[in-house]
Parts: sequence; structure tokens; C-alpha cells
Amino acid sequence: MKIGSTDKTVGIFSGGYDPVEDDNSSPQTSVTMGRGIFIIDLDTGAKLYSYTHSDNSNMQYCIPATPTVITDVNGYLSKIYVTD
Repeated sequence: MKIGSTDKTVGIFSGGYDPVEDDNSSPQTSVTMGRGIFIIDLDTGAKLYSYTHSDNSNMQYCIPATPTVITDVNGYLSKIYVTD
């Protein structure tokens, strides 16, 4: 991933699975586990980016699936597709 003029080796992952969401007896509005996407610098472990329920309260479901990364012809990140 290119950030400014710097190349970064990154890891991109989702927030993960939340077993509470399997309970269909009532809406799970108070549980926010797993609701997010994260990008970290693999060389330093520093968080470069996150987008979570705290950033958007409309994010209603956990994201257990692995994000799909699309790169450009130079191998740089172009798009990220995420499913819940």
C-alpha cells in the first residue's frame, strides 16, 4: 500500500465473528463486537486505519469474512470489498 510517497506492507482484516448475532430472539443493538475493518503496518504493528461501529453507528453486523483486496497494475491497493 502506498501512503503518500511511502510503500507500506500491510495486513487488512475484519473485526471477526460475534456469536451473539446468532441469537434471533431479539435485535442485538447493544453488542458491537466484530463490527470493523482494520489495516496495520506489518513491519511495525502500528494501526494505519480502522473503521468500526464507533465511526458509524449504522454498522449493524459483525464482519467475519476476509476482506477481498483489489490491486492496481503496480500491485498497490486499489479497492477493498467487505461482506457481513
